[in-house]
Amino acid sequence: MSQEKLEQDIEDLELHDKSESEIEKVISGLSVEGMEIRKARKTVRYQLYRLKGEAEGRCCNLSEEGFKEKFEDQRLFDGWRNFSVSWDVAINDPYRIVHRTLSVQDEWEDIIRAKFPSIEPGGKINYPDINVRKKVEAEAELQNKTKKKKVSKKKSKKKTK
Repeated sequence: MSQEKLEQDIEDLELHDKSESEIEKVISGLSVEGMEIRKARKTVRYQLYRLKGEAEGRCCNLSEEGFKEKFEDQRLFDGWRNFSVSWDVAINDPYRIVHRTLSVQDEWEDIIRAKFPSIEPGGKINYPDINVRKKVEAEAELQNKTKKKKVSKKKSKKKTK
């Protein structure tokens, strides 16, 4: 299983809707190497955010010698203030700069718009993505069927008593 596929599986995992076996299936697919890469990337990004803070006038204490230079020497580096705005680090190599097409804030807003419907005045629901709408409708239908089954089971139990 590729790291990108695994990342997507984790992103798509809706813990409240998944059975334990489905959750265990996703977790069992996590390789030790993949988890180490994620941990390294998280650590590097934390240090990069601290350097960005330092460039913006906040205090920063980095202990790793040469860390700053590893990034400043790369071709795509365009200033510490632009970290997470115009550049970020690669998923599989946290010491390599990649160009961002969206800032972290814009990316987050896109995720929110893609995953959550908006309600207009008057109660009309706008689904930003047809796949989101289909998932919501399928979930609502499943919940209705489950409720109907529970109600019919209760009625049948009362009749047998």
